[in-house]
Amino acid sequence: MKNEKKSAKPVISLQAYTIENLQYTLDKHVSESIPVGFHLKPSVAITDDLYHGKLVLDVSLKIGSESINTENNAESKAILITISAFLMSPTT
Repeated sequence: MKNEKKSAKPVISLQAYTIENLQYTLDKHVSESIPVGFHLKPSVAITDDLYHGKLVLDVSLKIGSESINTENNAESKAILITISAFLMSPTT
C-alpha cells in the first residue's frame, strides 16, 4: 500500500478584508472611554446577499499610566481597530 499524505486545507479561507476603523491617539480625553489593556471582540454575520460569511474583529489596546495628571498625558496611548473579513464559500 502506498503511504499517501493528505494535503492540509485551511478551515477558513478569506475572500477579502477591509479596515473599517483605525485610530491612534495620545489624547487623554479621547482615550478615557477605552479600557486599559488588550481587548478583542469578535462577531460573525452573513453578508446582505446571504452568500458569504462575515467576521468582524474589534480590537483595542491602551497602554500607559492613568495616574499621570498632565495636560497632554503623553504616557497614555490608545489604538482602536475594526477589521471586517469576508469568508469564501466552502468548496467540495
